Amino acid sequence: MGITELVQLSRWYGSTPGYVIGGGGNTSYKEGSILYIKGSGTSLATIDEAGFVRMDRERLRSIWLRSYSMNASEREAQVLGDLMAARFPGEEHKRPSVETLLHDLLPFAYVVHTHPALVNGLTCAQLGETVAHRLFGEQALWIPYTDPGYVLSCKVREILDTRIRKGKEIPPILFLENHGVFVGGSSPEEIREIYDGIMSTLERALRRRPDGKTLPVAPATIEEMQERLKTLVVSSHIPGVSLETQGEKSQERKDTPLFVAAANALELEARSQTETTFSPLAGAFTPDHIVYAGPEPLYVPTLSELSARWESYYRRYNRSPKTIVVRDIGAFGLGSSEKAAHLAVALFMDSLEIAAYAESFGGSKLLTREQVAFILNWEVEQYRSQVSTR
Repeated sequence: MGITELVQLSRWYGSTPGYVIGGGGNTSYKEGSILYIKGSGTSLATIDEAGFVRMDRERLRSIWLRSYSMNASEREAQVLGDLMAARFPGEEHKRPSVETLLHDLLPFAYVVHTHPALVNGLTCAQLGETVAHRLFGEQALWIPYTDPGYVLSCKVREILDTRIRKGKEIPPILFLENHGVFVGGSSPEEIREIYDGIMSTLERALRRRPDGKTLPVAPATIEEMQERLKTLVVSSHIPGVSLETQGEKSQERKDTPLFVAAANALELEARSQTETTFSPLAGAFTPDHIVYAGPEPLYVPTLSELSARWESYYRRYNRSPKTIVVRDIGAFGLGSSEKAAHLAVALFMDSLEIAAYAESFGGSKLLTREQVAFILNWEVEQYRSQVSTR
């Protein structure tokens, strides 16, 4: 067992449909004083040994002895500095996963963190915690939503310490509300066995599955949307500056490439008929959805309303939407690269599945505006987005 097995395990979960999208998910392996952790933004599907960062576990443990700023931005910068300082010599050009401390806390040789839509149908549901306790009992812990990174690690550490003080073992499954799942095991085989058990248990509990039938979006429709959206991106309001006086900034926007990807499905046709039917998708389910698909999709009942709704969205978030849903036409992902556009629409279609699965567990539970704001302003996620969409 070791790093070779970790690479194989990571690639399996990264390339098997349904577990992660883009640069999402992370994996680790502990070997004595070394923690091998996936580099931030690295794709699990193609990762090799160089994609992991070797971390000094003694230095990671010393982070818990330090005090950090109460200001969120300052705190995250300070913690990131200490994480970077915990890398072994020769790893200076790599950036460890934001979940490094959490991986180190778990008493398992191997840890695999993923975001399957089926699992997030549970973690992003109104009755998720209640159902998780009923289905998995003592085999799993439920972690209430906490801002990812250091604060999440602190929350998990507190829960684990309480459990240990009560003489209870640490279970191999951690369900993170509006986030995903962590699975720990002594071997890759054990990890796979636990994951298989999670998926089969949830499958049996479903009342309805999403309608997986895809529908085509005509190339001419995509071209038309690309022209419309390019115009909107160029003309989006810059606070305090009129379009007539934007000068170089306006030209900059005109020269910025815009890529559009599209998708449609019977499930989406049904969801996009009215504001009410679309409401379970009118936000973000997890941090990954915010990073790649934006804080919420822009819903447009008819193309005649696109401009007005775009302007309203821009005023609300001070940024352009990354995903647009037009009733009876489909979902469109925007990006400055083809990869970014495809990731945006892929994460939206993932949300579509999550909303369908969540119906079996009490209905959708979206992140709050405060939780979304933290991710939008978090440097760590901005970095991850840049790396994984190149």
